[in-house]
Amino acid sequence: MKKYFVVFLLGVLLIACKGRVQPEAPDLITAHNEHKSILSKLNVPLVLKIDQLKQVLNEQLVGNLYEDNSYTNNGNDNLKVFVSKNGAIELDAFKNELIYQIPLKCKVKGRYPMLVTELKAQSTFEFTVKLKSKLDIDNKWNLTTETLLVNYSLDNNPKLDFGVVSVKLGGVVKLLLDNFLDDAVPIIDQQIKKNFDTRNYVEGLWQTIQKPMQIDDDYNSWLKVIPKYFVFAPIIGDHKHIKLNIGINGFVEVVTGSEPGYDFNPILPDLVRNKDFSDDFALSLKSELYYEKMNEILKETIVGYEYEYGKKKKIMITDAQVFGNGGDLVVKVKFSGNLKGEFYMNGKPKFDSESKSIYVDDLDFDIKSKQVLVKVADIVLKGTFRKQINKYLRFSLREQLDNMQLYIEEYLKSQQLDQTVSVQIGIDKASLEQILMKEKSMVTILNIGGKLNIKYGK
Repeated sequence: MKKYFVVFLLGVLLIACKGRVQPEAPDLITAHNEHKSILSKLNVPLVLKIDQLKQVLNEQLVGNLYEDNSYTNNGNDNLKVFVSKNGAIELDAFKNELIYQIPLKCKVKGRYPMLVTELKAQSTFEFTVKLKSKLDIDNKWNLTTETLLVNYSLDNNPKLDFGVVSVKLGGVVKLLLDNFLDDAVPIIDQQIKKNFDTRNYVEGLWQTIQKPMQIDDDYNSWLKVIPKYFVFAPIIGDHKHIKLNIGINGFVEVVTGSEPGYDFNPILPDLVRNKDFSDDFALSLKSELYYEKMNEILKETIVGYEYEYGKKKKIMITDAQVFGNGGDLVVKVKFSGNLKGEFYMNGKPKFDSESKSIYVDDLDFDIKSKQVLVKVADIVLKGTFRKQINKYLRFSLREQLDNMQLYIEEYLKSQQLDQTVSVQIGIDKASLEQILMKEKSMVTILNIGGKLNIKYGK
């Protein structure tokens, strides 16, 4: 028995004299847990200013809006009629309707046939037409309009005075309106659809949102959205704006370390209707931190750290690398000084919702490292040294989340029909759902929630 003890003691002394710690790497454990992606939901309001549409309509509806230059048409009515705009069109929006007040001037030329001659006369009168357009979106995301006459009002009592006879024109105004609407309504509908081209905007949103966008240069982080379908809520007018709400339903990822690949789907799915949207949004954010990038961060923080022990003895960390093993994050630490070598530590990654960072606070030596450290430097490499390593095992996601928030805000603003509109999102909840250790990266899935706020410009 003494013989074996002496051999063991000589082995310990030999290792200690060489001052070298060289434990075996931990046994690799394959992680079998996979994340089942959860659909994220984000509302995208498209806003058009009423004044902007009103300006376009007034620019387009000029000159004669209706012209009947024949006495013999319309059942040989002996009238020539010219209708033009008599002032600016007033426009309002309420719920899903646009309401127009169009002031018009009507110039009427008439003839009154007699036996051997005919009498001619002309008159000018003014009237105001009130129209309304009901707005909706079809299943292919095209804007549909249904424009109807609400009422009209005559500003005077028009008539044609032929001298020997006077013909009142009030009875023909309805006929004039029918003919005028046949010509004017297509122009109005065309301008509304041109300035509120929902299919074009939604299709553009569907296509551009699929391309990953870089949101952080330092971390080389990319925002990747995989849309599955869009949801539509009814158009809402508030007297100053028309707002079309689109809900993006898909998967959201933040990838750090390299630009992610993506599969482009050019086909915009058919519209899915929803009665209403709230201002709340919910994102299941998949964030990928590559070990290579984490190692770069460790080199800036932990490499060079010196630990003093005994009398004027110290060790210095010369390298640190991380990798995943099962559900743990493993750190391989190399050091030099009075003691040289390497060891392995492992722990469970966690998420700090306040600092928005991934951290490990229970980092401990791997069992194989412990076996060697007990023989050689148990006192040196335990206690405060382990606590210091724990302190450095922190990888912030705050900048990525903040940049993601700014990017989404800028993207939503860029989609607006009215560029004075800004969209702000506020994250008030961020919790960890799962952490997965992959071969080359650590994947975190965060549940993020907050509010979306629209600010209208002047």
